[in-house]
Amino acid sequence: MPLVVLSAQIRDIEAVYDVYFKAFEHQPVLRILFPGGVYRKAHTEGITHLWNNDVNSYPVKCVDMDTGEIIGMACWDIFWKLGGESTWPKPGGAVWPVHPDHQRRGAGRLLMQWGIDVAEKTGLPIYLESTVPGNSLYEAMGFEQLTHVQIIHKAAITGDPEDTEIPLMVKMPGKAKGMTFERWAEKGYPNAYE
Repeated sequence: MPLVVLSAQIRDIEAVYDVYFKAFEHQPVLRILFPGGVYRKAHTEGITHLWNNDVNSYPVKCVDMDTGEIIGMACWDIFWKLGGESTWPKPGGAVWPVHPDHQRRGAGRLLMQWGIDVAEKTGLPIYLESTVPGNSLYEAMGFEQLTHVQIIHKAAITGDPEDTEIPLMVKMPGKAKGMTFERWAEKGYPNAYE
């Protein structure tokens, strides 16, 4: 029953994304990202290309050590180098779904802690677009919901009965010494927290 977070490999893509699609099958995000449905072969080819070429993408998996089963995944976007192709003026987010059959076992917390540890070491904030079910985990781990910006998925585009607001969450690193994300954004996302 012990769980561990490990680097995800190219050979893991199908199993990792089986978790992703199962975890999000009843969430609006799949209808928004894949309005015509998902063609898994093309998706796997695209993810393989991404994992081989994106210098900012760090995929990890959560494995049940007793069974060897991949039960959760995260694909962190970490923009940790100054200058060059690893620069983005805002912090990156990630996806970290856990298979519904394995939720409430601590996999989501382990996947999140992996990213928090990297963020603390690099001094970077973590920004994410949440699902409503994920909010309680993020808040328990010190994230705050942003109120000064919004992402709204329009019903006319998604086919849902009403517009859907996507909760935006952020966790500033300890190095920020209490600076809020809003204040950091107002200052133009500087490299130093002053």
